[in-house]
Amino acid sequence: MGVNRGCLVARISGVMILWVLMGCGEEKEAEETSQETGTPPTTGTTGTTGTTPTTGTTSTTSTTGTTGTTGTTTKTEEVDCSVEPVLPFVVTEIGNFGSAEDFDFDADGFHGSVEDGNLLLRSKYGDVSVLYPGLGTESAGTRQLPNGDWVIAIVSRGTLVKVNTKGMEVLLSDLAYPNGVEVTPDGYVYVSENNGGRVRRVHSETGESMIVAEGLVGPNGLIETVDGETLYVGTCPVIGGDWTARIYAIHRTGPDSWAEPEVIMESPDWGCIDGITVDACGRLYYADFGPSDLWRVDLDKGERELAAELPGFWVPNLRWGPDIGGWGSTVIYATDRERREMYSIETNLPGKPHIHRP
Repeated sequence: MGVNRGCLVARISGVMILWVLMGCGEEKEAEETSQETGTPPTTGTTGTTGTTPTTGTTSTTSTTGTTGTTGTTTKTEEVDCSVEPVLPFVVTEIGNFGSAEDFDFDADGFHGSVEDGNLLLRSKYGDVSVLYPGLGTESAGTRQLPNGDWVIAIVSRGTLVKVNTKGMEVLLSDLAYPNGVEVTPDGYVYVSENNGGRVRRVHSETGESMIVAEGLVGPNGLIETVDGETLYVGTCPVIGGDWTARIYAIHRTGPDSWAEPEVIMESPDWGCIDGITVDACGRLYYADFGPSDLWRVDLDKGERELAAELPGFWVPNLRWGPDIGGWGSTVIYATDRERREMYSIETNLPGKPHIHRP
C-alpha cells in the first residue's frame, strides 16, 4: 500500500469529485460530490480456499472439511509446481477502475474500492454503485471477508473498520497509519501500522486482537501464504530517512504465535514495496513504488527477477482474480493510481486462491 510522497496530484473521479492534497498533512473534503445511484448487488456468501504446499512437483491440497493450524477449511486442488513461470508476463490495460490505493473482488465478481471516501462496487463491464458512503478521505488496505463484509484501513482516522450494507463497525482504533490489510478464510484480519512498525491481527467477529510483530521499519503491504504458515510484509520505510524497501517473513509457530520477523530481501531501488502477493506454489511477487514494475522474488537466494514492466509510476496493489465476473484466477490485477488504469497480468499459472473462488 502506498504512502504519500509530497503534494502529488488533484484527482477527478468519474463517479465523484475530490481534490486530494497527498502527503502535505492536509486533506480537503470535496465541496461538490456527485454520486451514482443504484442498488448495489447483493453480497454473496463465500467459497473456501485451497491450501497448497510451496514445494514439490505436483501439490494436492487437503480434502474439503479438514482444518489446519489456523482453522482454515480447505478443498482438494491439484497444482503442478514444477512448471516455472515464463517471464516476462504479458500486461494488458483493461480500463479505468479508479485510483484507489487498494481493491478486492466480492463473491459476485464485483471490484470493490474506496473512492473519495465511498465504497464503490464496479463490474468488469462498467456498472458502478455506491455500497457505503462517507468512510473518510484517505483509505488504504481493502479486503472482503468470507461472510461478505468489507474491512478497510482508514488512514485519515487511524482505524480499521468493518463495513456492510447495514453500517460500519470499528474493529481497531488509534492505529499509527493503518495500511496493508490481509484476511483469512476463518475471519481473521491482519493490518500493518506503517508509522508504528507493527502488524496486528484481529478477529472480525469477536474483536479479539493481538500484536503479531513489531519493530518493523515501515510495514506496508501484507500477504499470507496459501498454507497460512507465513506472513510476508513489504515495507515503505519513511521513518528516520530510511528508504531501503524490504520484505519481511513472519513464520507461524502456533495458532496464536509467530517467530521474530526476518528480512528475506532488500530492494536495490529507493522507495516502497506496495502490492505483494503469492501464487499457488508459494512464489512471491511484488510491485515497487516508482517504476512500479512487477518482480518475482527467489526465496532461496533473496534475489529478484523482473516479471513484467508496468507502464505507470504508482501501483500499490496486486490481486489474483476469483474466477467470477470475468476476473481470471491465473491473472494478477493491479491498479495504477496515477494513470487510473487497471492492468491485467496473465501468468498462465494459478494464483493464491481468492477467498471467494468457487
